[in-house]
Amino acid sequence: MLLVGCGGAARTDTLRSPLEHGSIDGLGSCGEDRGLRLDDRPLTVLVHGNLAEDAEFGELAAAIASEEEQVACYRWRIGGRLTRAAADLREALEALDALELPRIRVLGHSLGGLAARRALTEELGAPLRTPMDLVTVATPFAGVRAARTCGNGWLRVFTFGTVGAICRRMTRGSKWRDIHPSASLIVEPGTLGPWVVRHVHVVTTERGHCRREASDGSCAKDDHVFDVAEQGTGHIADPRLERVTLDAGHAGAVAKVRAIDALLARYSPDASASSESSEDSESPESSEDSASAPSPPSAASVSSPASAGSVRDASAP
Repeated sequence: MLLVGCGGAARTDTLRSPLEHGSIDGLGSCGEDRGLRLDDRPLTVLVHGNLAEDAEFGELAAAIASEEEQVACYRWRIGGRLTRAAADLREALEALDALELPRIRVLGHSLGGLAARRALTEELGAPLRTPMDLVTVATPFAGVRAARTCGNGWLRVFTFGTVGAICRRMTRGSKWRDIHPSASLIVEPGTLGPWVVRHVHVVTTERGHCRREASDGSCAKDDHVFDVAEQGTGHIADPRLERVTLDAGHAGAVAKVRAIDALLARYSPDASASSESSEDSESPESSEDSASAPSPPSAASVSSPASAGSVRDASAP
């Protein structure tokens, strides 16, 4: 979520002008009208995945938007490399950082999560000052298994470029260079800058979920893109990283509006402060019971991040 806020009418005008004039490339509203007008409410920025655009976030954006919060989408070029998308997103964040926003949270889905995390690393540019949060959903941090052949340089040469052409077709562009298990973006993920407060990684189960049903009720297209192992973060050593699991398909995870919205609420700054206060007043036993207790139907059940817990939507998407 890109959280934007500050007081005073003059400050609001300052925040609005850069976006109204389109000076922050790629950033706009999540609807057909890409125009974006900011006020002093928190702002959520959603980063789409591969072969997808802002429309995939329609329901989620509508759910997050409220009197207290507004939403924007960041659009990156599908045919380009993820490293380029990350660099462009970093430029957008730097532009917002110059506005002295109180807090920023970036939510990236699928390959958009790889770009989002890279955009927040120390290695990519000068330090940022704004406190930021990162949420990644169904992101293959361990690399895409189906693209492992793409990382075999000698095979690309031996096949006279045939393998490279297949990889480009598979990913609709050059991003195959950044997603295979031996890609530098995967094996050298970089270090999140000290301005990043937390990274919540939502692992989707995907297997057994259907993306599109046939007229007879059977599954015409499954919603399994990345295995849990492909979404692994074992090679990322960062105490700010918290993993939760969402029982949903790959594309369906974004449609799990109530679960994602509840997750964002749980990891919001206000919720964190409330949780710390609550833990101070409870015994360890009562805290554990609270973490494992079922949630009401309107929210997602989240277990302790320390034990790689889970988020499960109690209702249909």
